[in-house]
Amino acid sequence: MAQFDRLFALDPQVVACPYAAYRDARERAAVVHDQALNVFVVTRHSTIVEVNSQATRYSNCNPMGPAITDALTRIGRVLAARPADFQARAMTVLQRGNVLFTADPPEHTRHRRVLNSALTPSAVSRIEPMIEADCARLCSTLDTAGPVDVVRDYATPAPILALAHLLGMPESLAPRFYEWATAINATIGSALTDEGLLAALEKQIEFWDFFEGALRERSGSGGSDLLSRIAGASSREAEPLSVEQQVGFCAQLIGAGADTTTKLLGQALLTLARDPALAERLRQEAALIPAFLEETLRLEPPVQGMFRVATGEFEVEGTRIPAGATLWCLYASGNRDPEVFDAPDRLDLVRPNLRQHLSFGTGPHVCIGANLARSVARIALSTFLVHFQTVELADPGFVPAYEPSYVMHGFASMPLRLVRG
Repeated sequence: MAQFDRLFALDPQVVACPYAAYRDARERAAVVHDQALNVFVVTRHSTIVEVNSQATRYSNCNPMGPAITDALTRIGRVLAARPADFQARAMTVLQRGNVLFTADPPEHTRHRRVLNSALTPSAVSRIEPMIEADCARLCSTLDTAGPVDVVRDYATPAPILALAHLLGMPESLAPRFYEWATAINATIGSALTDEGLLAALEKQIEFWDFFEGALRERSGSGGSDLLSRIAGASSREAEPLSVEQQVGFCAQLIGAGADTTTKLLGQALLTLARDPALAERLRQEAALIPAFLEETLRLEPPVQGMFRVATGEFEVEGTRIPAGATLWCLYASGNRDPEVFDAPDRLDLVRPNLRQHLSFGTGPHVCIGANLARSVARIALSTFLVHFQTVELADPGFVPAYEPSYVMHGFASMPLRLVRG
């Protein structure tokens, strides 16, 4: 398990390409116990689906896994030097309302009901004209005289603007949305300095204060935008959501929705910059773009896997799981399981089971924003290929610096040379 040790130690080489470590673990067993971290790694597609389907056995109460223990220790140390009111506010923010992402049925089921109607394909399709206009405007404003950082200047703002439209918020807030999303995700499977951790907490508190005020303004408005729906929603028939739960919804939408789609777009554009023939094929056959994005999701998932906590003692594929043990459902490993995908390491645009990947999760916790992510990525990539005839790396030797995390998978910068069509 030396490769896993290097992954959990955030070795840059393994973080950038952990798939050999995943393959070795998958070939050993469906469930592998990493003793150093005391995590049961679920490696195979069918086993991940099985674990994800049993929400009463495998709780979602700590989806970030063992990193949270170290994070809480360091948070306590950082907060100890801060005023008492700051400490109290920070702890409220860190609990994030215990909704969706960290909740279990039946409360989780009620939470999803709040958002389901706002994130259906038909609901997302209503904002697609705005997404298209945003992407076209972003492309037209890119300065192609020199290298263009497409992650910073295109892949980042496109999903955030889409979320702003969905929430009924002004586009001018987009830069702050990105800062907040980055801060919300900062401690997920990663290591921060005390200074970096404090900066992330301050940004999270800023986010929390802003959305508390915005939700109060929308309360009782009866508006059709998503923020108004959250402000007027109830988790039970006659019990309104608390303010903490309402802001928790917003935190998860922005933290998970914006950042993961940015990572998907960054990886897709990197693939096309390295393969001009593929870029040209997609330019000529735009109907293949959704298939390309599904394969990008399968091969390089923005979220490598999610953690579960055993609510009792169980057995999974012959491995005893003690009560309270942590399991890591390693989606990125299941996505390359040869029992499910032929030639699993190869990008295949005509793969018959394109959507069988696990990158949006499975079971009760399947990603509620998958429709929005697919729509934004498709429009953003289609628009980009229409606007630019040449898409290539500004530096042929460019190697992306993946963020230091074993959960989140993506990079923050990629300079391209672009020639307009």
